[in-house]
Amino acid sequence: MCPTKASNSIYSDGDLFASVLMEIRDNIEDTTADQLIIQSMYSWFPQMTFRDASRLILQSDTLLNNHENSGLINWLLCKRGFLNNSCENGIKDDNRNPKLNYNLLNQGFLKVNNLLTPQPINIFSIDGKLLIQTEIYDDSINLNAYSKGIYILQIGRKSIKFLL
Repeated sequence: MCPTKASNSIYSDGDLFASVLMEIRDNIEDTTADQLIIQSMYSWFPQMTFRDASRLILQSDTLLNNHENSGLINWLLCKRGFLNNSCENGIKDDNRNPKLNYNLLNQGFLKVNNLLTPQPINIFSIDGKLLIQTEIYDDSINLNAYSKGIYILQIGRKSIKFLL
């Protein structure tokens, strides 16, 4: 079993770092993980630490994928001791996991929870017609003018189908 914290030995920490790289690969698409890790290697430098390498992997995700996987990667690296020790909420409450408030949706209002920052959104009809293009954060959008049916909410790269 791997220890959960780095020990300041390049040999045991190297094994631990390799295992966390495989854990990243197990939790996101293989090709994406490979691209992130290889992209980060272009910025590696002599005498760098595993913490430096961890941060460069996170920067690669920001560069290549608009930090789509950063919450998960941060949590995996943190729990192994390669980032700071406060690993709580590494995946929770980020903009890549929006949640619809269905209680308000039943009343004709669109409210998205778990957004840390204002986000541009698009709402499409089921046939792909753009109906609303705006920004949402801590407010709701009145959808009472639209007929009942299935709509698609797009927040960044995420799409959520909802029934009005």
